[in-house]
Amino acid sequence: EVAADGRLTITETITVNAEGRDIRRGIFRDFPLTMEDEEGRTVRVGFDVLSVTRDGLPEAWHTERVTDGIRIYAGSQDTLLQRGEHTYAFTYTTDRQVRYFGDHDEVYWNVTGNGWMFRIDQASARITLPDGARFTETVAYTGPLGAVDTNAEMRINGNMAVFATTRPLQPREGLTIVAGFPKGVVAPPSDGQQR
Repeated sequence: EVAADGRLTITETITVNAEGRDIRRGIFRDFPLTMEDEEGRTVRVGFDVLSVTRDGLPEAWHTERVTDGIRIYAGSQDTLLQRGEHTYAFTYTTDRQVRYFGDHDEVYWNVTGNGWMFRIDQASARITLPDGARFTETVAYTGPLGAVDTNAEMRINGNMAVFATTRPLQPREGLTIVAGFPKGVVAPPSDGQQR
């Protein structure tokens, strides 16, 4: 969800099959704390975890710094997962993610990340703009980092854009989306906020 002030509220829902080998106590999700702006500069972004759940219930979690980012661990060293499917939901806010161009603005978002050691059967994303706003373009990329394959479907419904992969993603492949919208929907950062 994109707010008028540029803050994004994200909920990532990840369903995994715990077989007692690689997923034993929980999962982790890496999040970069930098992004490339419209002029190619690297900028630092804000990031706050709001909640982590497993199968609809609050889950123990903690964070740890990693190269250029943060890792969210969901689970506990003291608890082994029951084998089978588990659904995790990570909810967080982040800012400075909107890219501002001369004729439009956009969210450029790596939905899945590209570091998963597992195959991803299906990935999807939904972006919602403030009420009354409309998307002007959507693009989706699938594959390893830097790939330009477009194995995804996209549709726009008013202030919502929906993306979904059309084939499984192999280990280290991901889904990246671009959603453009008119200038003025999201307030650009002030000079002080850009530093």
